[in-house]
Amino acid sequence: MEATPVIAAVMDGCEAMLGTGARKVLAGVLPEIHAIPVKVAQSMAFDSMEEEDFGAFFEGSRRGPASTMPRRCSTMSGGSFG
Repeated sequence: MEATPVIAAVMDGCEAMLGTGARKVLAGVLPEIHAIPVKVAQSMAFDSMEEEDFGAFFEGSRRGPASTMPRRCSTMSGGSFG
């Protein structure tokens, strides 16, 4: 994502809330930012995913969150389950 409008909005907001001195300080400390990485949502519809991505998604959902937990867990009271 192009960073210029975002940086401009931050600078304008800074100036509006804290004054021109704060804007100058912020402009001096901010590195020159050209782009902001943005994660893009992906459809979970199987027909719109790459086969490799769908396979990884399916395998993860098939195993479920329990597959990442330790085999035996202790409770806070000292008992155990699992």
